[in-house]
Amino acid sequence: ADDRASHTALRRIRVSGGLVAVHDEALGRDWRLEGIALDILRAEQGGLSGDGEAVLRTPGATVPVHLSGEARAEPQRLTARLDLPVLRPAEIARIWPEAAALEALDAPLAIEVTAEMDAAATPRGIALRLAAPQGGRLAGLPFDGLEARLTARPDRLDLESARIAQGGRALDASGTLH
Repeated sequence: ADDRASHTALRRIRVSGGLVAVHDEALGRDWRLEGIALDILRAEQGGLSGDGEAVLRTPGATVPVHLSGEARAEPQRLTARLDLPVLRPAEIARIWPEAAALEALDAPLAIEVTAEMDAAATPRGIALRLAAPQGGRLAGLPFDGLEARLTARPDRLDLESARIAQGGRALDASGTLH
């Protein structure tokens, strides 16, 4: 029998109790995803997709997270997404101290972080989405909703969109920092 043929029949892998530990040299911090429960599926037309849950543990906080991702063959790309539960800015700052400026917001925030890597697992970009759809206060001023999407690449930072709404009016912004 052909050994290659046997692995192509594999359609699903279930990871239970997994662990990913990362030492972030740039920030001088350790990150851990613990208790990973992840289903990885192989698509008929090629590629992989995954979906699951884990606990993110940092020196300042422990929070449950949702994980998802996909791997494509042409071009070879790996995309990984981490969704945090709705948190207050002070809770976010315990996870990422660099996000302490968010404490100017008095609103529950939903956060999605997506990383794209090439075949050698070299990061090609990190996207961040922040949303406060229930409204809140920014520097003491009320707002009805807020959403921002940023993408960081090795050579630039893009504010793809930002919107803050209040009383039927909205302020929109976008831009690039090279």
